[in-house]
Amino acid sequence: SKVATERLNEIDSLITYEHYDSADIILAKIDTSLLKRIDNKAHYYLLRTQLACVLRKNDSINMLDSIVIPYYTQTANKEKLAEAYYYKAYGKIKQKNLSLAVVFYKHAEKLASETNNVKLQYKIAESLAYTNSVSGNYILQRDYLRKAIAFAQTIDNKDLQAHSLLNMAYAQSCMGCKDSIVYYSQKAMRRHRTVQ
Repeated sequence: SKVATERLNEIDSLITYEHYDSADIILAKIDTSLLKRIDNKAHYYLLRTQLACVLRKNDSINMLDSIVIPYYTQTANKEKLAEAYYYKAYGKIKQKNLSLAVVFYKHAEKLASETNNVKLQYKIAESLAYTNSVSGNYILQRDYLRKAIAFAQTIDNKDLQAHSLLNMAYAQSCMGCKDSIVYYSQKAMRRHRTVQ
C-alpha cells in the first residue's frame, strides 16, 4: 500500500511537469488488485482519467462518479476535486454536451479558486473561454481569456501566455475589434519569440 502510494505520487509529479508518456508507462504497470485503500483507488482513477484526456486515449471516466468525486468530496480535497470536475467536464465536451460541461467547469472553477494551483485555474479559465466561444458568447470568452492570461503571467509561462493571447485575438476578431486583433496578435508573437 505504501509502495502504491509512492508510485501514484511519482506519476502525479510526472504529470505536473508534463512528462505524460513516462507517467503513462508507470501507470500501465500498476496492478489495480493491489490498490486496497480507497485513497489510492481514487488517486489512481483520477490519474488514469487525466492521462487519457491529455494523451487523447479512449478511457472510461465512469470511475470519476463512482470513486473519485465521492472520495475527494468526503475528504474536502478541493484541488483533486476540482481536477475531477475539470476532467468530467472534458468528457462532456467529447460527448458534445456543452451545457453540462459548463456546469462542471464552473464547479471546478469555484473549487480551484480556493487552492494555490494556478495552472489548474488557468486550464479551467481557458476551457470556459472555449465553451463560451463555441456557444457564441464572445464577451464571456474574452473575460475568461483575461483571467487565463493573468494566471499564465502569475506562473510566468510564456507558452501559455502566447496561447491565450492568440485566443484573445480570435475572440476580438469575432467581435469585429480590428485594432485589438492586431494588438493581441503582436503580444502573442512577442511572447512566442521569448520562448524560442
